[in-house]
Amino acid sequence: MKNAVRGIFYKEWIKLRFFYAFLFLFNFLFVLWINLDIYTLFRLDHGEIVWYRLIGLKQMPYQALIFLPMISGFVFAFWQFLPEMREERLRLALHLPYNNVLLVYCHLFSGIFLLFVLFLFDVLFFCGMLSHRLPFEYCQTAFLTVALWFIAGINGYLICSVILIEPQKYMRIYYLMVFSALLIPLYSFRQLGQTVELLPVYMGMAVVLLICAVLSIYHYRLRSVQA
Repeated sequence: MKNAVRGIFYKEWIKLRFFYAFLFLFNFLFVLWINLDIYTLFRLDHGEIVWYRLIGLKQMPYQALIFLPMISGFVFAFWQFLPEMREERLRLALHLPYNNVLLVYCHLFSGIFLLFVLFLFDVLFFCGMLSHRLPFEYCQTAFLTVALWFIAGINGYLICSVILIEPQKYMRIYYLMVFSALLIPLYSFRQLGQTVELLPVYMGMAVVLLICAVLSIYHYRLRSVQA
């Protein structure tokens, strides 16, 4: 069984490595652009005014960063699972003499691990650049705020993955409506630190999505048997 798990992780890495490198480069350039934009604020205006806007008014001139992890998670899920479903690779894998749930979790956790490494780099790179011009307390709150955006990005990856695996159309629509409704409030906050309390909610949401993946693979397995 260990060889099968190791083989799945290796297969996913071989399949995703070039796209992952492109996604890594895109994220790096996007975060760099955000940091350069903040640097431009300090060059065009007095430091005291910028500090008042960021610390006093809790404005977030880097709010465009909120869309990066969600888009990355969506695209990564499509790139990983769409060929698996279109070419019936997952269906063939389910006929192997291994636990079906474990096989699907190996695919999911390989994607989660790669996204975690990517998002961790993004957060540390962003906060590291931010710390050169702003106090530690502000960077700490910014870290928690931005970290939630990237946790939501992993949830977005799981939502897309579950929808792609799920064969029943009404369940796909149900998942899309429910979990989209849970993610939308995240994008309604416009001030620093307002979303920190939602961290446990979105971490719990990831656990629920992993459970939904078990239900989706059961439906897919049942459809495969009936076919």
